[in-house]
Amino acid sequence: MKNYVMLSLLLINFLHGMEQENQRELPKVFVIPGQNGMGLDKNYVTQATGISPNKIQRVKRPTSYLSIDLGQSGCTKHLKDALQNNEDDFIIYANSQGTATALNFLSQNPQHKDRCKGMVLESVLASGNSAIHHTITGPLNPIYSQLLKKVPGLYYLAPYF
Repeated sequence: MKNYVMLSLLLINFLHGMEQENQRELPKVFVIPGQNGMGLDKNYVTQATGISPNKIQRVKRPTSYLSIDLGQSGCTKHLKDALQNNEDDFIIYANSQGTATALNFLSQNPQHKDRCKGMVLESVLASGNSAIHHTITGPLNPIYSQLLKKVPGLYYLAPYF
């Protein structure tokens, strides 16, 4: 009986060591949330990818209504800053507006393409109109959102303003 207990403890220790070794080999995941910042917490990404939460880094996003640029220069700067000290391979996990940020960043910074080992784009931007409509009527614009929602045809007219 003693031998079985010792053998079981050794096996558990061995498997735990293998699990830690596998986590070291997996790339870091950079998470880019959408405008509202919801839905991509570490537990959610861990469940989706199987990668340990300590290998997941959330990328900042513009939080002021005036600084939102729908995944363009301001958003891509935050991703560039996050990748600045990372020399290893990585995966990008993006949601909503974050998908535009990821695509714009990689198209403008080809030096990172060899290290990017994958992208998960969740709730990809449907159209420019939907992004603009969501921005001006969404949670980041609480003062005018209810008023703007009453403007007829705003979904189609907003991009022209």
